[in-house]
Amino acid sequence: MNKGERHRITHVEVTIPADHERFSQLGVIADFQVAGDFTLPTTEHRDHYKHLIGDRYENFVSVKSIRDQHAEDLTTFSSDWDVSPLNPFLGIEHATNRGRESVDVKTAIEMYTINPAYAMRQEDKTGSLAVGKEADFIVIDKDILKALEEGEKISETFVLRTVFKGRPIFSSENFKRAVVDVCKHLNFGYQYIWAEVCMD
Repeated sequence: MNKGERHRITHVEVTIPADHERFSQLGVIADFQVAGDFTLPTTEHRDHYKHLIGDRYENFVSVKSIRDQHAEDLTTFSSDWDVSPLNPFLGIEHATNRGRESVDVKTAIEMYTINPAYAMRQEDKTGSLAVGKEADFIVIDKDILKALEEGEKISETFVLRTVFKGRPIFSSENFKRAVVDVCKHLNFGYQYIWAEVCMD
């Protein structure tokens, strides 16, 4: 990983295989946007791409090929809003459904979290949970690491709670009901727990 300058190419779309290893050689971050349906290998846009750029369309959004060239920390996902949907869970789902350019769910999560934090020189503050960091995280309604094998759609994941710098800034009604139900079930003094743990 390049500890000096952190140059980045955003909208990495059409590349040639000879350039894939150059990202890691030069320490350049490759930033992809995959939430748009048009980036999927099965999209109807492919015939249009082939007409315009010929066989190079085969290397359209080469996420895995570039990442596999020793660029694990130098590959990121971003939203491309408002050209593509803002939903990062849709991007994670698409990242796992790219044929030979697919990555696994854990990798896709890293490409949306700790890797962009590195790109912004914020890896010591955010992007993962660790002692001394700012405790930016969300609580969601499913285990997205297991969602695909259980037949669930990652893109339909809902955020139940958002915590920013250790302080809750959003809680859905579903989250509030779930906490009260759990506390009741465990026979805790749920009103106390609700006040101390769950309220903003």
